[in-house]
Amino acid sequence: MKTMEDYEAEEVAANTQDIAHSCLEEAAATVKQRREVYGEPNEYFMRFADLLSAYLEHPVSPEQSAMIMLLGKVARLISSPTHRDSCVDIAGYLDCYARVTGMDK
Repeated sequence: MKTMEDYEAEEVAANTQDIAHSCLEEAAATVKQRREVYGEPNEYFMRFADLLSAYLEHPVSPEQSAMIMLLGKVARLISSPTHRDSCVDIAGYLDCYARVTGMDK
């Protein structure tokens, strides 16, 4: 027989799944929109890596440049842990990172 705590835990889990799902859907839509404006993630992060490399006077790979953007969003989330937009951005940059590293294949 389920206890009240069991029902509450199930409700929290379902709510968490709903939030995660909506963040992922929003991130996917945003990535698609950004691809139309800025091109494929591979191309964008190659350009970004080239700029970082020139600025830092040290080679930076497209994978590293994607991770830098992802870590920037994580830093924002640490400052504002309930800011939903940061979660959406992290999901989007994780998608880009997967594309740049070839994980999407």
